Amino acid sequence: MVDYVSLGNRIRARRQLLGKTQKEVAERVNVAPSYYSNIERGLRIPSVDTLVAIANVLHTGADMLLVDSLANALPRRSDDELRVIHRYLREEIEKMDYSVFDRLHQNDLPPSDESEQKTDE
Repeated sequence: MVDYVSLGNRIRARRQLLGKTQKEVAERVNVAPSYYSNIERGLRIPSVDTLVAIANVLHTGADMLLVDSLANALPRRSDDELRVIHRYLREEIEKMDYSVFDRLHQNDLPPSDESEQKTDE
């Protein structure tokens, strides 16, 4: 669920960071200044088109303005589910091949371009 007050606060903060007035943004988005003001206060819900237009005027992405909404949309995991996921990930990590790190440590790999340049000088 979208927290429209938080959305409005982020829009306001971004607008102020850019030194723009509400009236300037409203004109560029083609909405009434009072409507735009209500968006910033979380009293009005902008359409997707209006939100994208605001994001464009503020040189950001709509995703950045909606950043906290994703956290509210994700399913909550029970402690049992988290334990199963943790166990699975731990088992997968244990299966990983770390030999490449051993070879790096033993200098079995050819030198990088950077070290070759140093020896040529």
